[in-house]
Amino acid sequence: MLPIALSEAQVDDLFNRAAKYSPYELTADLNTCTLSDNHGLSLNFDVEPFRQNCLLHGLDDIGLTLKHDDKIASYETLARYQR
Repeated sequence: MLPIALSEAQVDDLFNRAAKYSPYELTADLNTCTLSDNHGLSLNFDVEPFRQNCLLHGLDDIGLTLKHDDKIASYETLARYQR
C-alpha cells in the first residue's frame, strides 16, 4: 500500500468529484507519480525513490533479500568450511 499525502483542498476536490461523477474512478500512476481521473484531474504526488522502485518491481523485504541469494549462498558455503 502506498500512502499519498494530499492537501485538505485536494481531498475536498476528490470528494466533490466522487459525488458529482458516478461511478468515479481515480487512477494512481506510480511511474509518473500522478493521480488522475477521466474529468481533467491531474495531481502530482511524491514517493521516495527506493519505495517507488520496490513497489514497481513487487519487492518486499524477502524479495530484496533474495536479490542477493548468490552472495548469501557464497557466504553460507564459506561459513560451512570455516567451522
